[in-house]
Amino acid sequence: MATRSSANVPATSNRLMPFVNRLAKVLIPTFAIERAQEVLIHLAEGMYAKQMPRVLVFLDSPMAVNVIDIYRKYPEYMDDEMRETMESQRLSYIAQNWLRLVRSKRESQAINNIRGTCVIMAGSGMCTGGRIKHHLVHNIGRPGSTVVFVGYQAEGTLGRQIVEGADSVRIFGKTLPVQARIEQIQGLSAHAGQSDLFEWLGHLKKPPRQLIVTHGDEKVALALADEVRQRMRWKVAVPKYLEEIHLD
Repeated sequence: MATRSSANVPATSNRLMPFVNRLAKVLIPTFAIERAQEVLIHLAEGMYAKQMPRVLVFLDSPMAVNVIDIYRKYPEYMDDEMRETMESQRLSYIAQNWLRLVRSKRESQAINNIRGTCVIMAGSGMCTGGRIKHHLVHNIGRPGSTVVFVGYQAEGTLGRQIVEGADSVRIFGKTLPVQARIEQIQGLSAHAGQSDLFEWLGHLKKPPRQLIVTHGDEKVALALADEVRQRMRWKVAVPKYLEEIHLD
């Protein structure tokens, strides 16, 4: 059975270092927009400071690679801290020497032929689809590998099954033993918390005819809806699966 742990602390490069220091394959399921780029920065900082081994990092996500291109093209839209990070020599040094941006299917498949240490980042973040599932097929049954989750795993997802301690999982119709080490880092979510959501709602000039909550686990969505009703006296709906709401 895999070894599992979870850390509820703000994520920094320090949280990623121990996993890479194990000198084995490290899989990081990531969302393509913001999450992947943030994790890359943490890895680059750690490797530049020689606090973790300098190993190949594969960003195996065409969408995430496209987002990096957008970041590079429009630095004027970044805040000062992000712009300084993107233009730093330490980041460019690591990117030029250790980062591999993967677009094609052939390049993605070739990663599985690597026998040495590397970090593989791929979507989707909850392992519900995308290239990460192919990498899991090749590595989740290997005790020497590590799978690091850097975001919330929703109910019913493959990622949730893994972090909750499943001894085996089904991927592409095959039942695979979970023998890789499973880790989870909390604190990298880009989603707004409840206080942020209420602050945003408070800026609306007039109440909507109805607020529709469509994101989050059912219990959380229902709790948020009740809170909005109590605080703001708005009409709120939490649609059920396949329920239709007609907008006029």
